[in-house]
Amino acid sequence: MTSRLYLDWNATTPLRPEARATMVEAMDVFGNPSSVHAEGRAARALIERRELQRLANRILPGEELAHERFVHDHRPQ
Repeated sequence: MTSRLYLDWNATTPLRPEARATMVEAMDVFGNPSSVHAEGRAARALIERRELQRLANRILPGEELAHERFVHDHRPQ
């Protein structure tokens, strides 16, 4: 019997370890990130940390200042 190559990853694509770790961390944080109470601020902080981390992995050297301006200018108020 020949081995089978599975190409239908529409609903079963394996998660990258970084994505899985982020999901597990987020499941322990309760609160609406749009709210101003402590739980909401904690949820918002987690989202912002992960967004910065994700974007930092895509930035070329020398683009840090533009990145910081973009993130701070486009944060939900």
